[in-house]
Amino acid sequence: MLGASEAAVQRRTQQLIDLGLFKIVGAVDPLRVGHGHAVMVALRCEPRSMSDVEDAVAAIPQVRFLSIVSGTYDIVCEVVAADRDEATDILLHCLTAIPGIRAVNTSWVLKTYKTNFRWDALGTQTNGPSVAIGESLLGGNQSLSLDELDERIVELLQQNGRASYAEIAERLGTTVSTARRRTLRLLQSGYVTVIALGNPLRLGFEDVVLLWLKVELARTEEIIARLKEEPAVRYLSRVAGEADILAELLFPHDASLVEFLDGPLARVKGIREVALSFELSIRKRGYTVFE
Repeated sequence: MLGASEAAVQRRTQQLIDLGLFKIVGAVDPLRVGHGHAVMVALRCEPRSMSDVEDAVAAIPQVRFLSIVSGTYDIVCEVVAADRDEATDILLHCLTAIPGIRAVNTSWVLKTYKTNFRWDALGTQTNGPSVAIGESLLGGNQSLSLDELDERIVELLQQNGRASYAEIAERLGTTVSTARRRTLRLLQSGYVTVIALGNPLRLGFEDVVLLWLKVELARTEEIIARLKEEPAVRYLSRVAGEADILAELLFPHDASLVEFLDGPLARVKGIREVALSFELSIRKRGYTVFE
């Protein structure tokens, strides 16, 4: 694809990983196979306690994404719970037990339309692969039952998405054929997707923003369809809360953000209110913690 030698690609890829710009991980999407519920949680914190709150929230296993943001709230995170009872327990007991949190606002994720892991900083289309969590190789929501061996394979892939079947088999005390069969099942279901996970704030994106939209109900699906086609849109969900649609967008600089707001977004009919939150520091993405 790049017209370079395999050795050069391997060397450059390893350099990016060694610099901490990327991690090759198995990104887990329980929602893809009908497991769990997602809730977006916005937290307002005591200024002096923000760092401690960030550490405590990031340590919650069910938190898949966490970022410090500008605006009304200080921290936004995504909680993926096994069921409504677990989500309620996290909101009512885990979060309220953390000192320094002054206010909690929740938005229930009704449906996720896009989670893209492309890294073309200018938002241009390339011939490279586009990996979108939620696009299963099997198509449609699959019902996937996981046993202890499956869970352990998932844990290994989350740590190292390039682990070989032989390495997985040796670590888990099983045969290579079993490791291959179980791993392929997890990948083909869409539950795990091997990706190059990076922090966009270190990859040439000056503006990483959360876009909260209130829209006319009759035009919700139409608006989502328009936003889904925008290259800058990395994440897109329909939510129930103060906003109707939540999106995450990446821009190389302020001018490209303004161009998007005054151009493509302004031309979308049915948007009633727009609110922006700038991501100032990304702590956790795809269950992976960024130092």
